[in-house]
Amino acid sequence: MVVTKTVSIVIVLLVMVVSVVCPVMADSGTGRYLAVFADGRRVSGDELSGWHEHPASVRLGGTLLSDPKRPLLWLQNRSLGPWQAGYNSLGYIEFIGGDRIVGVAVSAKPDSTTGGLYTPTHVIVKVPEKLYPHVRKQPEYVRILPCRIRRIVCGPPSKRLLNPGNLYRTDGRRFSFVGVRWSKNSVTLLLDKGTREVKFSEIAEMHMPGVDPWEAYYRELTALSPSLRSRLLRYETTGGLIATASETRLGALPYRMIDQEQQTWVNIMNYDRQIEQTRARLTEMGKAVDLARKKHIAKTVELQKAQTADRQAYDKALAALRQRMDQQRKTDEARLAVEKRKLAEQLRKDEQAMQQRLAKTPANQRDGMLRQFRARQANLKKARETALTGERLRLQKQREQQIANYTANEPKRISNSRKSMVAEAAKLKQQLDSQVANLANHTKHLNNLRLQRATAPRPQGNSSTWVHIIHPVWSLDALRVPFGDVRMLWSFAPDKVPLSRICPISSVSPVLLPWRVNRNTAGGPLRSGGKPYAWGFGVHARSELSFALPQHARSFHCRLGLDHFVSTGGCVRARIYVGSTREKPRYDSQVIIGSQKTVDTGWVSLASAPDAPKRFVLQVDPVIRNHPPGADPLNIRDKFDWLEPQIALDPSGLVNEIRKRIVSHVAAWRGWKLKLEKPPACTWMNRFDETLGATGRFLTNVHLENQPLTLSREVTVGPDDKWLVVDSGYTDGGDLHTGSVTLHVASTAIPAEKIPVKQHWMRRGPPLVFPIAKYKGKKVTFEIKRAAGGRSLYWRRIAVAGELPAAYRLARALEKFGKAGMRVRPGLAGILASNRVSKKVKETVLEIYRLGGEVNYRGQVTLWFGLDPTGQWDGGDIVNALIGCDWKGGDNGLRLLEKLPGVQYMALTRTSGVSKQAIAALKTAMPNVRLFSCYRSPSASYSPRCSITARNGGGKEVSLFILSHWGSLREFARLKPGQQIKCTSGIGKRYEAHLITRDYNKSKPISRFIANPNAVWDIKSR
Repeated sequence: MVVTKTVSIVIVLLVMVVSVVCPVMADSGTGRYLAVFADGRRVSGDELSGWHEHPASVRLGGTLLSDPKRPLLWLQNRSLGPWQAGYNSLGYIEFIGGDRIVGVAVSAKPDSTTGGLYTPTHVIVKVPEKLYPHVRKQPEYVRILPCRIRRIVCGPPSKRLLNPGNLYRTDGRRFSFVGVRWSKNSVTLLLDKGTREVKFSEIAEMHMPGVDPWEAYYRELTALSPSLRSRLLRYETTGGLIATASETRLGALPYRMIDQEQQTWVNIMNYDRQIEQTRARLTEMGKAVDLARKKHIAKTVELQKAQTADRQAYDKALAALRQRMDQQRKTDEARLAVEKRKLAEQLRKDEQAMQQRLAKTPANQRDGMLRQFRARQANLKKARETALTGERLRLQKQREQQIANYTANEPKRISNSRKSMVAEAAKLKQQLDSQVANLANHTKHLNNLRLQRATAPRPQGNSSTWVHIIHPVWSLDALRVPFGDVRMLWSFAPDKVPLSRICPISSVSPVLLPWRVNRNTAGGPLRSGGKPYAWGFGVHARSELSFALPQHARSFHCRLGLDHFVSTGGCVRARIYVGSTREKPRYDSQVIIGSQKTVDTGWVSLASAPDAPKRFVLQVDPVIRNHPPGADPLNIRDKFDWLEPQIALDPSGLVNEIRKRIVSHVAAWRGWKLKLEKPPACTWMNRFDETLGATGRFLTNVHLENQPLTLSREVTVGPDDKWLVVDSGYTDGGDLHTGSVTLHVASTAIPAEKIPVKQHWMRRGPPLVFPIAKYKGKKVTFEIKRAAGGRSLYWRRIAVAGELPAAYRLARALEKFGKAGMRVRPGLAGILASNRVSKKVKETVLEIYRLGGEVNYRGQVTLWFGLDPTGQWDGGDIVNALIGCDWKGGDNGLRLLEKLPGVQYMALTRTSGVSKQAIAALKTAMPNVRLFSCYRSPSASYSPRCSITARNGGGKEVSLFILSHWGSLREFARLKPGQQIKCTSGIGKRYEAHLITRDYNKSKPISRFIANPNAVWDIKSR
């Protein structure tokens, strides 16, 4: 028996090791991303598109991921691995529902109201992950709500199981508590007897008291998807962040920084310019190649003709020479024949003469003398014939030598005369080959440029540059998460809850083999039947997981399977109970052997009797007895996965639960009572307000249909209270108008102040302001009413204030100086609205502005004027001044700058028309002020994002330039006539448009533009 147990333990350990070491089987399809849909379809690919705009437009390859008929379940980036907490980890915080943030809690702040904005108690967490990538100065802290915390772990993770209501100190001591109060540097625990204060630095782990998980889920839906129309999105990053948001609390940016987006325009324009230049160069090179080819062909033809003519002349001359030589031979032979005849005739005559002379000679002498004569004649004839034969041979040899000399020398002469032509033709051929090679290289370069342009980042970015704005319910502010760091994304309907978000209320597991959430028992990914799964539970039989049964639970769905690393081993049976395991199971599976297949439970009803226990149980039986033949006799490999379990809730009941909680969720209504004449028929939506906090915030809008909305509150008006500020706006982005919301005191309507003109650089309009100074020292009941019907409003704040909001102070200052309705720049607005600036200084800055200059033209604080959520910002400090290209004051107007107190530096452009003498005089009068010179008016150094549209309304192509912080030009786009582009900019950024020219520094702009929200730059070229 002992041996059997030992063997079993060894086999279990080996299986666990194999499960960690063995590689995960490849899923069907290739590609970096894997998308799984509700109907079971799986799509893979390398690139996503469209998610920078909205989740409804995202595609993987050509597949739309947001089809309502086939919703997306989860999306995985298979190139990224899961987060692993190291021994040097700061720690992490787990939230109800399974969310997590990596970091350490360093302090806490109690609830407070500042400028009318209510901020609940929150814990400040120092995070290593960059959750605000758009901010130049990266925040190191995140504000989280303690009511959503499930567990705090400081430092490296431990193996402690969740034990609600317990705090573990760094010295090993443990305290059980029933409540907690947060303070700046410590927490105060409410114990069974008394209290105990523990500093943040002394906390090792803190497990918060248990809460109803379904109540927490209802409250989460109230913020994330109050209308139940928006699917919930759960992000998991490689940095350890797990955050649940929704489609209505989700925003997207194509790039982390505005400069990156603008750089894409520059890159694309550079590619277009290079392509255009390369194409022009190719055209020139093509013409040069054609000309070189024609020259080479002409030279080749000329050489061929010359060679043919030379050959013909040579053959003709040789034939003439041969003919002449043959004629000379014939002449010589005829002459020699004549000489031979003459010689024979002469010999004959000499013999006749000899015979006549010897006629009288005696016969005996005569015969002897004739013989001697004839012998001499024969020798003479022979000698003469020999001489004639030799002469003939000599002449023949001379003729043959002449022909030989001609045939030997004439080809050399012809070859020498052709060498120059051949060399010239070869040179032309070499030039042609070089130009053809260059043409091929430029063609290849053009194709590469086209490919680079096609694959270059676009202004809409890609999956590696996108930044998603998500706002989980546990965070006070929205988080900005780089999409390239997201390894897993779930998507589920509000009424289809992944069960892994709900913590079991009890469990049964073998010793040393606890259950795991969203992992198998060895800590690896859930995988069975050859497919991966996103969520679920990994257990080892025998196992039971008990969950609280929600009131509106309707059914349960799951897939069942043994985990992939048991291969063909394992033998289990799964059961689902409602209420108690002593009752008949609602679902009883077949015996499952091996991990090759999974079993679909279908939708199992969870309906129960009113008095039945409100829980359901997921049980896994190891089937030790009566197991099928061939199955494992022991439960060593019974490693089972509950794959993607979901609970379906009744939508109508869910709506009622949300209606009970929606009013308390609107922070602006805190302290106010909502009066309703009948049960509300509500519609809700979330709207992102980027003017709230450092990173913006999503606000929940409540619209009551067919009845008025009335908020009431009893207030004692203090001696300094003069105004009631109602800051809200329309969900479509519009601003309030007088009469949108009314204020009543004892049935008496209090008229609102006239709403000032919204400056073009403001991202939201002024709030409504009601005068309440006449009620000072009195206790009155304010009633804020919104008439039935009309457009939906979302509420930022309702507050009593002693000072008008900045927009109203600006409007009154302009009216005071006779400039009512005047449009001003943000820096000037801050000075005019300030209560710390004298009237004389305000008159001076107005005069400088009239003359074309700017005060406080640069810096973040000036551009944030009017965006302060409380409306109390006072921008009275004068920091800098700009005398730019629009300056009309000349040298005399420059002296106005001497009247500005506190100015630190000034920018003077070369196009301002100010003389060097006036600048020198200004330096003398203001020695402590730094002056820098630039050619053009510089842009603001930092400003919030805004969207602009540039349109070429002229008849010529123009170049668009953005001006840097120091006034230098940077071209970022070119527009042909009638063309337009829409891009992201910063409020206050300066732009110029120039006609296409080689030297833009010497050209004059045809149009100037300063970016404001949703502004259109209409360029007119002559």
